[in-house]
Amino acid sequence: MLFSTVLSLLTLCSLVVAVPTSTDGSENQPRLFSGHRAGTGRDLSQMTNAQRLARGLPPNPPVRRDASLGHSRRTASQTPQTSYHGVIQVVSTLNSALLGYISGSSLTGAQYRYQPTIATALIVDFNINAGVTSADKVRMTAENGETGFPILALIQGQSDTNTNLGALSFEYVYVGGSSGSSPGSTPSNVANSYTSSTGISRASESDVWSIDLNSGIIVPKWVNTDNSLVSLQCWAQSTNLYCGGSEASYISRFGASVTDVTFIFVPA
Repeated sequence: MLFSTVLSLLTLCSLVVAVPTSTDGSENQPRLFSGHRAGTGRDLSQMTNAQRLARGLPPNPPVRRDASLGHSRRTASQTPQTSYHGVIQVVSTLNSALLGYISGSSLTGAQYRYQPTIATALIVDFNINAGVTSADKVRMTAENGETGFPILALIQGQSDTNTNLGALSFEYVYVGGSSGSSPGSTPSNVANSYTSSTGISRASESDVWSIDLNSGIIVPKWVNTDNSLVSLQCWAQSTNLYCGGSEASYISRFGASVTDVTFIFVPA
């Protein structure tokens, strides 16, 4: 009996493995859990909660979802749009007499003018939100304009001293074509028909058209360099079309004979 007891003690001692002691005391530092446990044969982080509970382990920690991803998916869909196609009448503001239509035929390729017959009318297309009867910052695309630029735009006048328009300002803009600028942006030197035709660098804005579909009335609105928004008056000098903050200041400055005009969209 004594011999068997001693033999058992010797066997146990032979199983003891010496653990080396680190000189820097690191044996007292906590160990990082690698996510594996001997005998499981798989990464514990990949187990389902049911599998973890069956092994006496706590459930997986909750996973935080990125709210911005869900928000992006919700806002990705666009508001349905309705497309419009037609011409723009030029009528006298004084007595509503029809003077003609903005013409696809331009003045030396620099600016648009009006002509009396619909046969030469500029055809425009635009999209606005479905179900609405009015819209701002509308982009109008010309189908048959001769300016060489597809987007109906306002272009800084040659005699302007700056790009701001206002109630006391003689500065004016041409109706022409451009390659387009961002909605609501201040005047920018994007490619446009006046600069291309004359070689004189002029700033322009494109998405400037406000429209009431019930009346068809189109009002151009210019964004000044301080981001102020100005509803413009428009006039014709001969058949050439201009807009500005003050027709009276323009007449006073240039001594021109002009006709007040209103633009009206007519579906075609």
